[in-house]
Amino acid sequence: MTTAGAAPRDIRTYLYNNSNTIATQQDIYNRIAATRRDLREGQSSIQALVDQMHDEGFWCQVRLDIDNRLTAIFFAHPDSVAYLQCNPDVLLLDCTYKTNKHAMPLLDMVGVDSCQRSFCIAFAFLSGESEGDYSWALEKLKSLYQHELPSVVLTDRCLAAINAAASWFPSSKALLCLWHVNKAVLQYCQPDFVLKRDQANHEAQEKAWDEFYGLWHSIVDSPTETIFDERLAKFELKYSKAYPRAVGYIKMYWLEPYKEMIVKAWVDKHLHFGNIATSRAEGIHSMIKSYVKTSKFDLFDSWQAMRHAITNQLKELNHIRASQQIRTPLDVSGAIFEAVQGWVSHQALRKVQEQRQLPLASLEAPCSQSFTSSYGLPCSHILKKLEDSKQCLLLEHFHPHWNLRRGVDRPRPILEPRRVPKQGIQTISRPARSTGREPSGFEIVQSVMKASRTCSRCQEVGHIRSSRACPLRFQELLTQTAPAPKSVPQPDATPVAATSLTDSAVNVSVAKGIWLAEDIPVADCHEEAMRDSPPAAHFPFVQPLPILQEPLAAPQSPVATMPSPASGASLVCEPPYEPPYVRDPLLQSPRYDSPQAIYGRYIATRSAWYAAQPAGSIKTNQQYRKAVGLPQRYDKQSYEWCRDYKQMSKCCITSTGSRAWTKEEMMAYLDWSRAEDERIEAHVAKEMGDNPLANRRRGVQDVWRSVKLDSKEQEALHVTSDSTERCIVVKL
Repeated sequence: MTTAGAAPRDIRTYLYNNSNTIATQQDIYNRIAATRRDLREGQSSIQALVDQMHDEGFWCQVRLDIDNRLTAIFFAHPDSVAYLQCNPDVLLLDCTYKTNKHAMPLLDMVGVDSCQRSFCIAFAFLSGESEGDYSWALEKLKSLYQHELPSVVLTDRCLAAINAAASWFPSSKALLCLWHVNKAVLQYCQPDFVLKRDQANHEAQEKAWDEFYGLWHSIVDSPTETIFDERLAKFELKYSKAYPRAVGYIKMYWLEPYKEMIVKAWVDKHLHFGNIATSRAEGIHSMIKSYVKTSKFDLFDSWQAMRHAITNQLKELNHIRASQQIRTPLDVSGAIFEAVQGWVSHQALRKVQEQRQLPLASLEAPCSQSFTSSYGLPCSHILKKLEDSKQCLLLEHFHPHWNLRRGVDRPRPILEPRRVPKQGIQTISRPARSTGREPSGFEIVQSVMKASRTCSRCQEVGHIRSSRACPLRFQELLTQTAPAPKSVPQPDATPVAATSLTDSAVNVSVAKGIWLAEDIPVADCHEEAMRDSPPAAHFPFVQPLPILQEPLAAPQSPVATMPSPASGASLVCEPPYEPPYVRDPLLQSPRYDSPQAIYGRYIATRSAWYAAQPAGSIKTNQQYRKAVGLPQRYDKQSYEWCRDYKQMSKCCITSTGSRAWTKEEMMAYLDWSRAEDERIEAHVAKEMGDNPLANRRRGVQDVWRSVKLDSKEQEALHVTSDSTERCIVVKL
């Protein structure tokens, strides 16, 4: 467990949970020390380190002083060296500290593979950070490169590392870590803008600093040298008088000596593959220290811990590379990528996909070649030409850095056949997945000339009697459920003598239970009622009722006599016999607080708002809700609350079955629920008055009595309102 990196306390916990040992913590420490002595095989830690590195195949070099004392040691895992030959294009250099008891800095040499993952190339324990120390380490590192050298070398602003890299990798472009540059500018320049002692103008100072810092970023991000000169001149003109110290620092320490190493106009001329910071090296530092865990190890113990970190990292990288060779993400699975799938990393394909999705305006501008020169990938202009010519991407369009199998010869890929265009008349009669043949030309003509279907029940064209579109589909079921007709006493009728049809008003015998309104024609009343009432499709519980539920004339005199318009003679009109209307239990008027009634009132109010709008205006549900101050939408939890069995229930039960509630019905219910809550709160506040503590306490019975009374009042209020809206107005 010690060799696997387990801490002593974890070892003790494991032993106590899985055995009956009585070993103490000191016993565990003694056993760990004994294990380390056994690993050294009686040698000193340095001698044991060198011997075991050679035995395990590590590439190792040491540097000794005149007293034969070790001053530096360079080592690399054999699998890391093999992995380097496939990914030699990027090199990051950075030192970390507190990894051994000798206080020797640990130089991490980090590379980046085709999947944009960091890997450890080699390590070196140095006696210092002088140019000589870096030069010795980079000399040993260069001997590991067998074919190609890195295109870029990234460091922070360590002059010793920069000079050593320039000596041993002269063909590689040296870049500075942009993150370290930005932090240095912030550390030096921000105090000139934000003064801790001046708290009154703190917000103004923060705003001025943000503007200054943003302009600095725009200078670094300049795409061309001309734009860089323009932005720098603007920067100097704006801040040189007010902040000469900050402007001088930026120009003297960064832009003049290092602009070609940090400004995009120069950096993008070299293949950096998106690596412009040494944050990857910082991540390697964190991984190594998670295995080392203490700064009191000697070099042998530190190497033992680092060996596990390197081995685990390489296994994970090989797994990622192998998975990308056999899997293809959906976002990069188009026909343009079929020739490079399994050979180019997913990260490269996604970068290309981003170029394909650039707006058309960028394609009209001339190509600057900055994307291809910095990433080694085809730009949007090349992709547009390939798509116009119906060609796909080839491996030659990608820099070898992005290849998953670098150095492996690949035969020319065999591509999928092109889709054969359809011949003759194009039809959409069959789904895309169907294997059935398409109809012939004469079959299409015959299908067009074929007569339309006619319903044998309602005699309408376009459907059959079993279709859902038939309005009389369930008429037989309603007739079967109706009881046998019984003799029902007819209400009294008040006969009134009829005058000629030319008179301004005609008196009509009307049965009791029908309301009359003056000065409103029958046709207008009927149109108004139809306009204000909700459509039948929105009310599954409510079916259109017959206008006259009872005959106008009394049963004793079924024959009505009216004068003839020409001669004044009486015309005898005998109304046809109609069976008494029987109301289905499902068609009874719902309660005022039922979802159907609430939605009906919502539709009626909205229809009235529609009618009040000027002609030609937009009339939508969203416009109505916005005009009356209702929420435009509700959250998912509110809709789930509506579907609870104590509210609207999950389904709407209709005479033809059940269906799910529509979103508009649930919104209407939520509107009503919110209005009811506000009404009840206002009512309770009014009862309590200005001094709530002065009111007497009420029991549960009193509360329920108030609830029942309020329910009856609301029921009566809505019933009266609905009766007035459903009245039949007659005027002749």
